[in-house]
Amino acid sequence: MTEAQARIRDEAEAWLKALGNDPDAVAASLGRMGCKGKRGKACSCPIAAGLRALEEGSSWIANHYVVFRTEWTSEPEAKADVPPACRAFMVAFDSGKYPELCSEESA
Repeated sequence: MTEAQARIRDEAEAWLKALGNDPDAVAASLGRMGCKGKRGKACSCPIAAGLRALEEGSSWIANHYVVFRTEWTSEPEAKADVPPACRAFMVAFDSGKYPELCSEESA
């Protein structure tokens, strides 16, 4: 892993952990930041919206990790772990909780 990849991973993991220790705290943090998203699409959820603002390039979020790329290649620029509170938020959001974080297109 390059120094740049480690920096991106570390910044993303720190940002994700700072969102909170439970799904409600994560939702409150995202709300304060104005992050909204679509249900049922991990790459369009409120967390993904915040991550796009954090790092230039593309990011793909899955239940357990986030992949960052600055251009399309077979290898990711960096891969960061998604903390349990964020994973629980994504499940709750997709299940209909936190309507205030739902973008108009998916409401």
